[in-house]
Formats: sequence, structure tokens, C-alpha cells
Amino acid sequence: MVTARWPDEALLDRAATIGPALQQLIDNEPRWLHRRVERIELTSTTQLTRMVAADLTVPLSLADALSFDAPTAGQQPTRFVVPLGVLPKEPLRDFTLKPDAVHRLTADQANPLVIAALAPLAAQTGKPLEEVLQLLRSIVRSEQPGGQAGSVEYQRLVSLFAGRNDDSAVARLLDRARQLDTSYVLLGVLTATAGAPTRITYAHRQAMRGATGGVDDPPLEIDVELPHASGPGPPYRVELVAPDGLDIERASLVARGVPGAVVPGDPHDGRFVQLRAPDAQQRPDAVALQAAFAFPPGGIAALATIAGFVSTAALGLAVLASYGIGLAMKGGTASAFLAAPALVTGLVLGFATTPVTSRPVNRLRAAAFSIALLGVLGGLTVSLLSENKDYLNLRHGLLIGLAITSLLVWGGYPLRVWLRTHDRPNAPPDVP
Repeated sequence: MVTARWPDEALLDRAATIGPALQQLIDNEPRWLHRRVERIELTSTTQLTRMVAADLTVPLSLADALSFDAPTAGQQPTRFVVPLGVLPKEPLRDFTLKPDAVHRLTADQANPLVIAALAPLAAQTGKPLEEVLQLLRSIVRSEQPGGQAGSVEYQRLVSLFAGRNDDSAVARLLDRARQLDTSYVLLGVLTATAGAPTRITYAHRQAMRGATGGVDDPPLEIDVELPHASGPGPPYRVELVAPDGLDIERASLVARGVPGAVVPGDPHDGRFVQLRAPDAQQRPDAVALQAAFAFPPGGIAALATIAGFVSTAALGLAVLASYGIGLAMKGGTASAFLAAPALVTGLVLGFATTPVTSRPVNRLRAAAFSIALLGVLGGLTVSLLSENKDYLNLRHGLLIGLAITSLLVWGGYPLRVWLRTHDRPNAPPDVP
């Protein structure tokens, strides 16, 4: 009977060789990973898609050590294990990796390699190696992010090195452990020629908790962590794309714990903005992308404002006609006059479709719908009370009440949103 040798076993046998080589790549990332470009696209107000493109070259001097297969005499290795980046510790959605010449290692395959990469550094701390590695294994294997204070295992690791945070080996190990406490290391097997540049792209969908405000606030604000813009690393650029129905009002890279923006963005770029992180030596330890989105001129805000104005104006004219011509204001004609703007308002809202579902957008829709409903109620009032002089004063009062209510709703939300869109600070020259 032939004993099977499984691929996982062969990879585990090479962990002691691949791990230290991976650590060299991580310590000297700008020397072999030439740049990263990340594209963040909001597909809605609750989800975004992140796509990272990395240009890299497998170093010739580490080709044998990084080889996925055991090196063969006289043959150059062609499959290499390389660290592509980090991913948040959460269930990955719609993860893709391109080109076809690169494959992602599973968590069970990657974890022994990550521990082997940290082993030489852990040995320099002077603490029992197996105890340190056991805590690191628990941190790496955990599928839950450690949170702001760190996981229980991470806190135990910190207490193990209490009073030695000034030690360079300890500080580096704790820094790596903290990152692994919140993120996965994305390891891939790349089929390539050592020394030749290549590009790898990976993408995944991520849930987002955007902040929404009132009438005078942006309809949506986001705060997204950028691990690849944090700390030393290769040149990094981030591209932000707004969801349909919103424009980017402002965007910037912000240092966590340091007031002020690292790199302010151009507030006039509409649906797209591009930001570049500072050089590696000038980057803060933690960087985030903060952006605010606004209704675009001519979008749903403008349509709701115009339609609301037409409906409110029709009710106002109906009040004047009710006093001016009295009983001559017949139900059929007058109700059609009032219902037509309401119908237009409904059609506007029906055609102004957008995937944006934030509270401010829904309030805008609700306001426009309420104005349309008030117009319909005005038409019913005229139809039912138009030819009976005993109800003339009641008709006056109802029309006045409906007109005032419509004016308050229109001025309280659609009009104020429209004014904010056109009067926001640093507006482009082509915007009134």
C-alpha cells in the first residue's frame, strides 16, 4: 500500500524554511512590493467593495526559501509563497484573486507559516519559546477581532512582557501580534519568474456602518480603516467612488489619535476622488479614510424640491381662487388642478431611483410624498365642498391648512436640502 503524502503535509515540512523568508519580506516590504493601489467603491450606504492592486517582484535571493515546492537541483522554482496584504477578521464576502496564476492559502495552511515567521523574533525575547508561540497560535487562529483593548490572548502576551516594552524585539513582536489580533495575513501561492515584476489584484465586499445626520448635515459620512496606509510600506494610493445618487463632498486620510488630516482630498471631484498616502517614513501608525457625501446638484434633492414647490404653489393658488371666485370654483376642474402637481411629484420620486437608503434620503422621499398627498387632499376638499355654500368657510379653512402644512414640509426639508447642496463650503465654481 502506497502511503499518501498530502500537499498540506509537504507545506508544513517547509514552514521552517518559508516562515523566516516571509518575515524578511514583511520587514523589507518596500524593496520587493513596489506599490499598492486600493479602490473603495460604495455599492450602497451599508456596503462597500475594496479592491487592492499590488505590483511586486519575488526576490531572486529568496526564491529557493519561498518556493512552495522543495527546490530541485538544476531547476528554478516557479511557485512562491508571498504575503499579499492583510484582511479584516470577519467573514469574507465575494473574495476574488487575480490573475489565475495566484492562489490563496487557506487559514490552516497559512497559520503554521505565520507562526514560523514569528518564531525567530519570539526567540529573541528571552521568554519560554513554546509559551510565547502558544499565545501567538491562539491569536492567529482566532476568527474574532480583538477589539480596542485586544483579545484575552493578546493581553496575556502583553502581561508576559510587562516592563519590557522598550526592548526592540518585544516591541516588534507585540506590534505584529496586535496586527494579527485584528487582521488575517493574506498568503498566496504565486506562479511567476523570480526577479520579474508582476501584478496581483484581490477584492472583497465589506459591511459598513455609515453615519447619517440631520437636514444640515451630509446625508452620509464614512470612516474606513486603511491598514496598508498605516506605518512604513510601499507607495500607497486610495481611490474612492461614491454610490449612485450621492457625490463626494470631502475626503481625507486621517491619523488615528492625531488631530488633523494627513492628506486632504479635493472636494470638487464629484463621484470620484484619489488620495495618496505620505512617504513611508512620514506615515502614522494608524490611518483611516474619512469622507462625507452630499446630494449632487440636479439629483433627487433638486427634483424633490421642484416638485414640492409646484404642489405647494398649486395649493396656494387654490386658496386664492377659493376666496376670489367662491362657488364658481367647480370640483372637477379644481381637483384636477390640484391633483396634477401631486401626480407630477409622485412620478418624479418614482423615476429618481437610487440605491441610497440612508435616513436623510428616506426623509427626503417621505417629505415629497407628504406634499403630494396634501395636494390630493386639496383636490378632494374642493370636489366634496365646492358647490355647497354652507361649507364655503370650511373649504377655505381646509385649503389654508393644507397649503400651510405643505409649505412647512417643503421649507423644512426639501428646500433646506437643496440650499445646503448649493451653498456648501468650497463649492465648485460651476455650482451656484
